[in-house]
Amino acid sequence: MILNKFDGAKILIVDDEPTNLRVLYNLLKEYPFRLFTLQDSKLVMDRIQKDIPDLILLDIMMPGINGFELCKLIKSKPEFAKISIIFISALNDTANIVKGFELGAVDYISKPFQSEEILARLNNQLTIQFQAKEFSKLVENLETQNKDLAELNTMKNKFFSIIAHDVKNPFSGILGLSEILMEDFDSLEKEEMRKIVGLINNSTNKCFKLLENLLQWAKSQLNNIEINPNKNKLSPLVEKIFDVYQLQSENKKITLNSKIKEDTFYYADENLVDLVIRNLINNAVKFTKENGSITISSLIKNDMLSVSVQDTGMGMPPEIKNNLFKLGSNVTRKGSNKEDGTGLGLLVCYEFIKKSGGDISVQSEEGKGSVFTFTLPISG
Repeated sequence: MILNKFDGAKILIVDDEPTNLRVLYNLLKEYPFRLFTLQDSKLVMDRIQKDIPDLILLDIMMPGINGFELCKLIKSKPEFAKISIIFISALNDTANIVKGFELGAVDYISKPFQSEEILARLNNQLTIQFQAKEFSKLVENLETQNKDLAELNTMKNKFFSIIAHDVKNPFSGILGLSEILMEDFDSLEKEEMRKIVGLINNSTNKCFKLLENLLQWAKSQLNNIEINPNKNKLSPLVEKIFDVYQLQSENKKITLNSKIKEDTFYYADENLVDLVIRNLINNAVKFTKENGSITISSLIKNDMLSVSVQDTGMGMPPEIKNNLFKLGSNVTRKGSNKEDGTGLGLLVCYEFIKKSGGDISVQSEEGKGSVFTFTLPISG
């Protein structure tokens, strides 16, 4: 019997006889319990509402509310149902003992009692409580681990889906086109070669962008991203990204507009912000039809820089919009010119913006375009 291991266990002793209270209190004060005593049973409910005990030593024959009535009242309250109640009473006939257990008591000790018996029965009940708490922690840990495993499994499935379909397709194109070059090299006209090389270059760029997103997203999941936040100017970064997408947007006759003021600053890792804006611009170009436009703008709101990328594209139905940033959701669809997409770029945006201390959201209506808005701190 090692009662000292139950350090801080809260025990309430309820008995209308001061002598009984004193004897029990003196017996238990040698151990590291938190002890409380009450002579008036009518005060018990108010007392346990303020501080729920782990165990109550309860007399039966008391004026006002007797022990049986009090036990029934305590057990009727869901918030008190787990309190262990041990009756200590001179009523030692079988009928009363059975009644005590039927009302929810965990044990019954007859008066006059022996100190060793009190301690042994307390030890048993506190051990059961301790083991129950340990078991609950174990179950909670297992549930957490199961949740983590489910998320890892979802991540794995997402990877396999991308690799099996979206990486395979452009690689198949590259292999097919390169075979044509190898087999028909001597018979191909210069313009035909130029066209094939252009297609190979286009497929290679798609693969590169996809693999870059895969790598960055995987790093973010494993917390292997090195983040170096600094105060940076936004407009030069946007101009650089527009240069990258100038040819792609011109091919679809899409106008790129920047409304970013020269003195607009943000405090974050420039490489992460670069990847976020590139993904948003890439998506906007992909889902905007010919003769459309894409506009990036910003404003200061609640000490945060809010950046919006607005397009006049295809827009999205609610079932796609509401699941864009959820891992495992199937939001893959074709662009306005049947361009392939995985939805992975938006997951990367979500992860990086969160890691930068901001948030990201989308407003969209099918056929009326989309507005992606993310926030960043303006100071460290």
